[in-house]
Amino acid sequence: MKISKKATGKSTGVNPREKYGRDRAIIYLLTYAGLRVDELSNLKLTDLDMELNRIRILGRGRKIRTVPMSNTLWQELTTGYSLEQKCQTRKSM
Repeated sequence: MKISKKATGKSTGVNPREKYGRDRAIIYLLTYAGLRVDELSNLKLTDLDMELNRIRILGRGRKIRTVPMSNTLWQELTTGYSLEQKCQTRKSM
């Protein structure tokens, strides 16, 4: 007998679309921008310049470098960011 999650009262967890969007953005940043894992973990939204398609990265030795964003990466980040904004507004209601 299979028990549904609604019947047990447990949360269904993270929306898969939201989770996979975040994971895709991480993979794209690692591959298309050439970020190291440490650089990615320190990346902030303010480091992304969506108008000039550039990423400001604080790298090894506290050196700042600027990396151009490919169109593919830009598209993925804007799609993921708009999805995250929709999910945040839905959660706050």
